Amino acid sequence: MEIPPGIVYLARRLHHVVLPPVLVYIGTRAWAVVFTRSFPGWVKTPAYILSIPVALACSILYKDLRDRRQAAIRGAVLAPKVKSSWIGGIDILLSLTRGFGKSWIGTCIVMRSLIPTLYFCLPCLTNDLSGSPFDKYCEVYGPVVNMRFLFENRVGALLTLPTVH
Repeated sequence: MEIPPGIVYLARRLHHVVLPPVLVYIGTRAWAVVFTRSFPGWVKTPAYILSIPVALACSILYKDLRDRRQAAIRGAVLAPKVKSSWIGGIDILLSLTRGFGKSWIGTCIVMRSLIPTLYFCLPCLTNDLSGSPFDKYCEVYGPVVNMRFLFENRVGALLTLPTVH
């Protein structure tokens, strides 16, 4: 009988949750050895509690730094990031999910590329918006955007059709 995939998945990621408190424990023991007195108890509890969020923040910053460094080594340019006002880019995720019910991705931009004199399209008129939120992001940031939500990079590209002459 095989081990269920959920247990394997959790076992592979267990170190992300266990390692930060273990490092705090090792640090408090080292403090006791070096300074010959125990680490203050009022500092231990917040250190244990905050160890996991601090480790998560450090891993996010490291991934961002690594991506920028790898792009610089290769002479590449990273896609512009959509500015988010909420932590984790939740507002971007919500705007995208709400926008899918109103229009298709790229509807207005494709319509404008097919008919160059078109200043509006039917979804824009019926829904009081200029296409989906993805279209708005592409109009502001360009045809390739990095919609960073849930602390992960999500790069989207909008391919337009050539204009009709």
